[in-house]
Amino acid sequence: MRTNQICTLTLLAGFVLAGSAAAQGEDSFAPATDAHRPGRWSMQFQLVENFQFRAFEGAGLAMTRNAGANSAWRFGVTLNGDFLDQDRTTTIDSIVTDAARPDDAHRYSVGLDLLHLRRFHPSRRVGLELGIGPSMNLLRYQNQYEPDLPGIRRQLESRASSSTYGLTGHLGVEVFLARAVSVHAHYGAQAGYQQTTTYWRATDISDGAASSVSDFETQERRWFLNNWGVSMGISVYL
Repeated sequence: MRTNQICTLTLLAGFVLAGSAAAQGEDSFAPATDAHRPGRWSMQFQLVENFQFRAFEGAGLAMTRNAGANSAWRFGVTLNGDFLDQDRTTTIDSIVTDAARPDDAHRYSVGLDLLHLRRFHPSRRVGLELGIGPSMNLLRYQNQYEPDLPGIRRQLESRASSSTYGLTGHLGVEVFLARAVSVHAHYGAQAGYQQTTTYWRATDISDGAASSVSDFETQERRWFLNNWGVSMGISVYL
């Protein structure tokens, strides 16, 4: 196990133990009891990953519906996209020496998961959560560019697609800050199957026409077990 995995596990274990000890010494907390009543909905937003704030790179939202005081169903959707379309020029001493060359890169993904939550101490300000359920992630990537090669004009294109199916689980702590608002910290892991297809094509251009073309395609299939580290976020009960 790598050092960062050990650190995140140790930090979360301390959080869980501290939260459990605090919960055992508390009486019922009215906002928590009301928030966890059967049939109530809530929304979850992730704020921190591995105890570090990071730039916003996508749109993610989870909706949870209580099946009972101690159980709930949570459905999450995560969308990510990165699209680049620009013209690049090569200059020497502020003089343009090459015609504009396009760089196009498009990458997007969608992730879905459905977790069944088991809550411990649901009527207290601090409680524990254990969730497990199926998940799926689809990723697509395409890149086109022309490298700077002296005396050669070459167009490169690469494409990749990945499909991941697995079982996701998390263990964490929920702490109520106010009525209908709580923060949570979860350690997550996933086991499953992934299939990736990669395509690469190179075209040499001479006198405006393709003089040679080379391409290849590869496929990779694997079973995996990964951890996602610790994530922290906020829940708003509706």
